[in-house]
Amino acid sequence: MRRIRVRIRKGQVVEPSDLPEEVEGYLTVSEDDERRWHLLADTNRAYANLRADAKAWEEERRERALWDGTLAG
Repeated sequence: MRRIRVRIRKGQVVEPSDLPEEVEGYLTVSEDDERRWHLLADTNRAYANLRADAKAWEEERRERALWDGTLAG
């Protein structure tokens, strides 16, 4: 396997056409990783908002208790 070194500074915008063809596969993985990161960040933000709302959090806890009873039974 041939190694390719591409130096990209933080914040630098690089067009795929600026890079060697061999790098394209790595860019696809990077895009998938970024999508996953955003999904997890959005999920964490929604969870924090839920925890910050006392009434909504109490409803969540009650619903979890119901599910725990259903699953245990």
